[in-house]
Amino acid sequence: MSLSEFDKGWIVGFIEGEGSFTYDIQGGYVKKNGKSLHVPRFCINQTNKAPLEFLMTFFGGGHIYIRTYRGRHYWSENKATRYDYIVRDIDTLEKIKDFCEGKLKHPDKRTQFEEWKKLFLNFVGKEKQREIARQEMKKRWSDPSYRAKVLKALAPFWEHDIRSKLLKKAWETRRRKSG
Repeated sequence: MSLSEFDKGWIVGFIEGEGSFTYDIQGGYVKKNGKSLHVPRFCINQTNKAPLEFLMTFFGGGHIYIRTYRGRHYWSENKATRYDYIVRDIDTLEKIKDFCEGKLKHPDKRTQFEEWKKLFLNFVGKEKQREIARQEMKKRWSDPSYRAKVLKALAPFWEHDIRSKLLKKAWETRRRKSG
């Protein structure tokens, strides 16, 4: 996506005014040697969805979540819906880090960004990425429908190869132990 300098300036201002460089504390911990690691994230909350969609398109990732509060209003008496643009994936966080590098002017936001950047750089090593992938696969594999889908997809290959039959046996043994 090619943008003018004005649009890039608007994005920087929007991030400075509304953005938050933080870490995920809601289930976003990854265990390594018994220690918890904080997973970096970027978020912006708004009552208007359009600017968040623009950012999501510009950075090429993240998700927009809709928050409604039944029975009570969140920001004002007229607006009861809030939209959250949240980025947790490493590739999009890398794009945000590169885009904001050296552009933030407000001292508080620049300090928040520098602390977040240290957390991000400590987090994204190859070893930590493998740990995240392992945790994600454990989470996926614990879902019986996901397991069935994978086993069904691999079934045609297992019929023709002896090594695959051994692999299938190992997977079934693992499944019985975990399930």
